[in-house]
Amino acid sequence: MSKLKLTFFLLLMTSFYSFSQNDKNDSTFIYIEKGTKFVEYFFSKDSTKADFCIYLQGYETKEQRKNHFDSIRKLQKKMVPVNVKDFCIRMLCIDKRPKKLKSIDCIKYITPDQYRKGRYHRQYMYVIYKIREGYYLKWRIFLDGTA
Repeated sequence: MSKLKLTFFLLLMTSFYSFSQNDKNDSTFIYIEKGTKFVEYFFSKDSTKADFCIYLQGYETKEQRKNHFDSIRKLQKKMVPVNVKDFCIRMLCIDKRPKKLKSIDCIKYITPDQYRKGRYHRQYMYVIYKIREGYYLKWRIFLDGTA
């Protein structure tokens, strides 16, 4: 009977330990700085609201997006049912202050270009934004389901 109790106890402790970990394997960190290609972003003055948009391949320029809308309008005039494709992967953070970081040396991050090509969806998604050298903001973000 004691072996059964010990086995149960070890299984219970292992499960608690595994659920308590915010493992970096479950996380994707996307690094963005001012002037990053294929990205639009907005955050409020107090940084509690952040909105990031990574453009999908083929829709990087305003001209490409306008051409897509024009072709949809032409089809709609002909009464052809059309699914409107979104241009970007939208990521949001609302009512949460970002964490301030002084270094990102220990964080394995990807660029927006890598993200849009590979779609690194994980349980936890973060955006790291470089304010200036040695100062970064990190938001936990949520995909809004447009891509």
